[in-house]
Parts: sequence; C-alpha cells; structure tokens
Amino acid sequence: MGRSAFLATSIFVLVFAAGTSRSDVAPDSAAADSSATLDSTSQTTPAGSAQKNPFEPYDVGGTQAIWTYESLSPEERAVVDRTSGADGWSSTHDGFAAAAFERSKKARAQAAEHQLGVDNLELSGVVQ
Repeated sequence: MGRSAFLATSIFVLVFAAGTSRSDVAPDSAAADSSATLDSTSQTTPAGSAQKNPFEPYDVGGTQAIWTYESLSPEERAVVDRTSGADGWSSTHDGFAAAAFERSKKARAQAAEHQLGVDNLELSGVVQ
C-alpha cells in the first residue's frame, strides 16, 4: 500500500509540474493593444551600411595593404611555390568523383528502401 501511494503521489507531482511549466503566459497588455503597430520607418538600416553584393570580392585596402611575392620570406615563398601548382590534381579529383558516384548509388538504394518500406533490398533479391 505504501509503494502504490508513493507512486501515485510521484506521478501527480510530475504531472502537476509538467502542466505548470507548459502553461500559457498571460498576454501583455501592450502587445494586445491594437494601436501599437509597427510603422515601416522603424526597420531601417543604420546609415552607411548597405548590403554587400555577395559576388564582389572584399576590398583589402589600398595598394600598401596587398602582399607581394617579393615581400614574402623565403619560407613563405616555399609554401606558395609548393601549393601554387595546378598539376597532379586530376587523380585526386577522379578519386573523389568515383567515391561520390559510389556513395550516390548507395543513397539512391536507401531512398528506394525507405519509399518501399523494405529493410534491405539486397536480401530481397533486387538487383542494383
């Protein structure tokens, strides 16, 4: 009897706590006032902050702000020389293309499984 009373009391307390924590908040009188509307002038942008065109590069400053190759140290020049070549990347790109193609086949098979409601198409005899 003691356990069931404790269990019932615990459930009642949990339900009461959950019910009060999700209760509706009383509406604010200022928010409910229909005369408090927003006018179109209240949503202006600060002066001088025009939206940047996303296709234009950022301005780095004047010509004195641009680093030239001659101004780099020998260590920095070695890094630039090592990474500036565009040769030898075709095998890397081909590898990623092949991996993406294989992954897309698996993703399409999984999508078909979900649409058909089948757990595993490979075990059902479907040829991919």
